[in-house]
Amino acid sequence: MAQKTKRTTFFYKRVNLDDTLTLQQILESLDHLTAEQRVVIEGRKSYVLNHINKHQGMYYAEIVCSEADKPQDIIHDKVLDNNNFLERSITTKEVQTTNQALENSSSEFVNSRIIFGLSDNNLAIHSSTLKESRFILYLNNLLNTYYWTNSSAAKAITLKDVYSKDLKEKLRTTSVRSVSIGQGILVEPTNNPAAKPYELEDKSILKQITSLVGKSIGFQTTLDDSNLRVNVTIDYTRSTSVEGQKVLDDLTTSLATLDDSHIGIDFADGTDYKRGNIRMKGSINQHFLNDNSFDRSKMMKEIHSFLNQSIE
Repeated sequence: MAQKTKRTTFFYKRVNLDDTLTLQQILESLDHLTAEQRVVIEGRKSYVLNHINKHQGMYYAEIVCSEADKPQDIIHDKVLDNNNFLERSITTKEVQTTNQALENSSSEFVNSRIIFGLSDNNLAIHSSTLKESRFILYLNNLLNTYYWTNSSAAKAITLKDVYSKDLKEKLRTTSVRSVSIGQGILVEPTNNPAAKPYELEDKSILKQITSLVGKSIGFQTTLDDSNLRVNVTIDYTRSTSVEGQKVLDDLTTSLATLDDSHIGIDFADGTDYKRGNIRMKGSINQHFLNDNSFDRSKMMKEIHSFLNQSIE
């Protein structure tokens, strides 16, 4: 019996990939992989495709992140330290278990998880503290290792945002006054991992800026924790021509193809749309059980319903 629920936000996206199969079909073709084969290690962090399941034709899974030897802070509300509640850090080595199998297994705290459901190339995703770019990085790594196995012809998936129905109607009836794009640092693996393992993706806004100034940048990590973002605003002074307005309107309509971007749109009538009400999204209940896990059966049903309502 569920003890409590938490509202989680899922976004609807479309998957772009250069293949005769859909992403759902590709992932289902990799069902034979062992859990160990699905692990991707990056520094001290590990990512694994876990809890793979099916519900009424929908593919369900989670990408779970853990970090080796990372402590977890806990607070004791009945133990005082100089009139403060006592806080301390523990590792999994201090967590006791009565399960013999668990005692013989290495364990780490779960940092975060991406929960998603797939119907062909239609995606419902909740990324929590992990970014959607992590979803893309993980799957591109997995697919290029076990599906697209030709190293000289590596491929990649991308995600396309879908504008909300209200915004689609607004774009059809009202002129855009300005649009701003904020994008994180999008990186991909290089061919020289010993020197600089990661480089900017071609579609990264920062890549275009560094090209303009003639500076090439490489990185030792994916910069997931950097919180860096590049912001670009496109508008006009005083007034613009008919063709200028068309450029601005057409560009704004196309911005949904930018994955992992933060978009803000101001219209000529004074209304605006920011990231929170631009993308198609839904609120889904996460039901927690007595052992503090969540009810994945109910989660799958709600994700399936959200996907069916979102697909046009």
